[in-house]
Amino acid sequence: MLRNIVTSLLKEERIVTTVQKARFMRPHAEHMITLGKKGGLHARRQAAAFIVDPDTVRKLFDTVGPRFSARPRRLYPA
Repeated sequence: MLRNIVTSLLKEERIVTTVQKARFMRPHAEHMITLGKKGGLHARRQAAAFIVDPDTVRKLFDTVGPRFSARPRRLYPA
């Protein structure tokens, strides 16, 4: 279920869910965005192992990752 929610968030860029699910999903979604910012083959394979849809992985690395590239990484836990 978690993988599907994160995949839907990255694919649609907005989802409707409960607060508990959103809080549980947030660190995983942020990790996927961090992988998208890094680029590279290893990061792409790590994202592909978690994200269900290959088109969503492509979108993560082509549009979502570069969009957040100027933002600093979080250095503290959620």
